[in-house]
Amino acid sequence: MSLLTPLYMLGLFALSLPVLLHLIRRRPRGRYAFSSLMFLTPSPPRLTRKSRLDQILLLLLRAAALALLAFAFARPFLREANRLGLGNAVHRKVAMLVDVSASMRRPALWDQASSHANRWLDDLGPHDDVALFAFDSDVRAVMPFGTGSAGDPKQRLQMVRTELEKLSPTHGATRLGDALVRVADELHDASGRPEGAVETMRQIVLISDLQQGSDLEPLPSYEWPVGVQLAIERVVPAEMANAGLHVAPERTDDEEIDTGEAVRVRVTNDRESDVDQFRLRWLDEFGHPVDDQPVNSHVPPGESRIVRLPRPVVSPLMTGIILSGDGNDFDNTLFLTPMRQQTFHVMYVGNDASDDPDGLRYYLERALPNTPRSKATLSANSPNESLRPEELDATRLIVVGDALAETHAASLRDYMQDGGNVFLVLKDAQCGETLRKILGSETLDVQEDSASDYTMLGTIAWGHPLFATFADPRFNDFTKIHFWKHRRVAIETGQNLQVLARFDNGDPALIEQRHGRGRLLVLTSGWHPADSQLARSTKFVPLVMRILENSGSDDLVRSQYQVGESVGLPKDETQSAPFVVTVPGGEEIQLALVSQVFDGTDTPGIYRLERDDSRSEFAVNLASAESITAPFDAAELEQWGVRLGHENKRADIVERRRQMRDVELEKKQKLWRWLIVAALGILVLETWLAGRDRPLTSTDTSEQP
Repeated sequence: MSLLTPLYMLGLFALSLPVLLHLIRRRPRGRYAFSSLMFLTPSPPRLTRKSRLDQILLLLLRAAALALLAFAFARPFLREANRLGLGNAVHRKVAMLVDVSASMRRPALWDQASSHANRWLDDLGPHDDVALFAFDSDVRAVMPFGTGSAGDPKQRLQMVRTELEKLSPTHGATRLGDALVRVADELHDASGRPEGAVETMRQIVLISDLQQGSDLEPLPSYEWPVGVQLAIERVVPAEMANAGLHVAPERTDDEEIDTGEAVRVRVTNDRESDVDQFRLRWLDEFGHPVDDQPVNSHVPPGESRIVRLPRPVVSPLMTGIILSGDGNDFDNTLFLTPMRQQTFHVMYVGNDASDDPDGLRYYLERALPNTPRSKATLSANSPNESLRPEELDATRLIVVGDALAETHAASLRDYMQDGGNVFLVLKDAQCGETLRKILGSETLDVQEDSASDYTMLGTIAWGHPLFATFADPRFNDFTKIHFWKHRRVAIETGQNLQVLARFDNGDPALIEQRHGRGRLLVLTSGWHPADSQLARSTKFVPLVMRILENSGSDDLVRSQYQVGESVGLPKDETQSAPFVVTVPGGEEIQLALVSQVFDGTDTPGIYRLERDDSRSEFAVNLASAESITAPFDAAELEQWGVRLGHENKRADIVERRRQMRDVELEKKQKLWRWLIVAALGILVLETWLAGRDRPLTSTDTSEQP
């Protein structure tokens, strides 16, 4: 016998009240004065104590009725009626998602991550299924569902432990949104249930530091699968504060960025830091700090500073800069190579003239850079003119400002597959037809927004390379830019579109889609005065420069790359020898002759690219967002529809299952009804006995003589 609500059994204590009241000492209720007793010596009244109980049978019947009522409210049931084995009733599919990004290189974090993972593995039952995933800037299925020895759970569990021991933090960025979407889809699609299991619980176990530099952009447009729960195991560093060292944003004025005698770098300091004094020193060609002309920098907590660092005179072969004074040193080294001017050719496809201040081209020409680091040239093409292949080969960015013919859309798709970049501006609803043709989606809905008031940018993917420059709190205010008109693009699941920025009403503002080696950028509002204030804001020129820098160059390898970023190789049809890349560890990698990109930038440092007599170097550094290590609240994930699991471990699941089974058994048996009937029967019997034993009193109605 078990009870569903055992607290009601406290009502049994009420049975002692009648007995206690019956046995207490009785005192006179009051004093009455009689005149005839005033001359007598007063004597105190005698206190009596009733030492025995009367009407014991009635007392027992009443106590039994109260006991049955308390027992009925406790809702008893017979547990033996269902012998379901709770341990095997719930089958769990657990996808363990381990963060291996650069921020996990902080002291003590990886040991905590391994400990959390092993505790979860210890909690798995013999019929549970587990998979192991690791993520940084990409998601890797270390051991997906359905692999290993399905017939021997212990052997599969040991294989997962072995693969877990092989993992270690990398230098990649934290793209948490992509990882959650990928694993949630695989977990939702995973099938299979062992015999005897009546329920399958799907869980994602996220082991991460949940840093604010994580990229969560895919989550707002993703519909979280029903039945998939996310359990979070947060790892906490010994020292929360962190300072980072990064390349300073490019200046747009006439001042040279790197004159050969000094370079500009940006030092950031976490808001929780208790340190504000840092020291910057150069690294020689062997990676050793040079103490000649060090620079001290004062950076208050929560702020950043641009520091101008003179080159040392002892040796011109400097490979980078190191920051000291910070407890977390995973992002304290910045690698640099001699600055090379990067050239771009931009093609504008539209009908507006270059001197028309109401058009797009007018502001685009004036935003193109001409600095020691980068230089861009612009050519114009009418939407009615065909795009010649020789012009496309010499162009890295095509800006489309008007609707194009279908043949142009096909040419642009081929152009992007070969590594080109297209920037489509939806300055009117007619441009939506061009977007549909480029994407090959006839169902894509593009309409003019009917709102009468202006909108602003509300959500921005600060971790994306286009907006990494603006991630600093001093530069990330886009609320002063008003958009008078924009086009509403209804993004559907499966279109592989990533929203980089949204308006405050939730509509996409900037959309990206990858096409082979190239990509498509879509701005749903124009930058001309009729649509917005974007072209006249301070954000327009840096944004154009970031778009150009991320479009690459055909004839020159850039000086700076992020870890995991592809390096476009220079095109030269006359060369017959393959490229040879020397990575920071000294290993030489010979690429295939037909290789167009190098994807091995997985370690920060200086890379050397050689072919025949040509030689160039480029630096690879951590993504700047990795330095934003302050944790964010896990409840933020729930805002994007992620279902956080409150039942994490097997004991919690078994307890919930037991409670559900007990409720179901009690509802079927309903023993409380018979207890109520028995209590009512006892009360009827008690009433009859009390009435029978009461002495009858009669009134003498005879007449008095």
